Amino acid sequence: MGRKLTPAQRERLMSPITTALIAMRLGRCNYDHAHDVLAQLLIAYRVCQLVPRHRHLRDDIRAAESAVHNMIERHNQRTVKDAYVNGTDDEIDALELAAQIYEALLKTTPLRTFRRAVINVKDVI
Repeated sequence: MGRKLTPAQRERLMSPITTALIAMRLGRCNYDHAHDVLAQLLIAYRVCQLVPRHRHLRDDIRAAESAVHNMIERHNQRTVKDAYVNGTDDEIDALELAAQIYEALLKTTPLRTFRRAVINVKDVI
């Protein structure tokens, strides 16, 4: 087993958040997209907790997580349940920043640490 994630593994892990961000910009984000983003943000936050040099990134990830929660909350208040989950430009910008942070974490975090973060998040959920 290598020390870092392979490019194929990184691409597979980025796929849900990339798809969700495209859907958000197009105004076609569904509930599953929003939850995919939340899962990735939880993993990124846990990596930041485990790696001391990444701790300064936690605030940006929390801001993105808050943006997703706001989007979901607005969606839950709608009367049409199959409507899209909409976000403001600022919320989507926060999510795009968090996606860039997540991508950087995937490139720099040792595989063992990343696996531990995923397991910790899975146990919490």
